[in-house]
Amino acid sequence: MKFGIGQSTARVEDRRLLIGAGRYSDDIAPGQGLHVAFLRAPYAHAHLLKIDLEAARQMDGVHLVATQADLDADHIGDVLCQYRPPPYWRR
Repeated sequence: MKFGIGQSTARVEDRRLLIGAGRYSDDIAPGQGLHVAFLRAPYAHAHLLKIDLEAARQMDGVHLVATQADLDADHIGDVLCQYRPPPYWRR
């Protein structure tokens, strides 16, 4: 049976990792890469009527300021929030 449950598979990376020639993700320094920050409405289900982004775009070091409309225009879609704050009674 090909690729059966519990079947052993040939590992091709072991040799280079055992002799010190492999690269682990922890060995890669991120350097001075870009950082991202998301600003969300402070109220649930809020409808923002106007956003003035010019001040943010003019700040030193800012490479991109985008709204959801910009992401939609580039066919990126929604950026889902993975963080779930704890319930107020557990804070």
